[in-house]
Amino acid sequence: MTSYDVRIYAIETRKGRTTGYRVRWVVAGKRFGETYAGKGLAESYRAALITAARRGEAFSTDTGLPASLERERRDVSFYAHCLEFAGATWPMVSAKSRISIVESLTCVIPVAVTPNGAAPDPDVLRAARRLPG
Repeated sequence: MTSYDVRIYAIETRKGRTTGYRVRWVVAGKRFGETYAGKGLAESYRAALITAARRGEAFSTDTGLPASLERERRDVSFYAHCLEFAGATWPMVSAKSRISIVESLTCVIPVAVTPNGAAPDPDVLRAARRLPG
């Protein structure tokens, strides 16, 4: 569901162990927020929200994001998704499980990633998938 009822607030400075900058906004009465380490990042994100609202974009009542930003978050390549998955699970799994992850991706990625209709060189893909220890 979407709404044009959007209110974007000023950036809030949050002090704790580290200073954070919180961007807050409301879509159809539902509160949303994102926290950033740097003020510039927070200002940039807030500006993107304001720009979308001024362009007349509808905001999602589930995610709080305008259609343009929601698309950017969803558009992730299969290869990027695989790297993100491996990177997220890597620190929490044993060496055997890491080998299993790499072997699984070695089988799946060449089938799913075929630029220009030709299969990529398996050695190049294997080297690209190696994550730093």
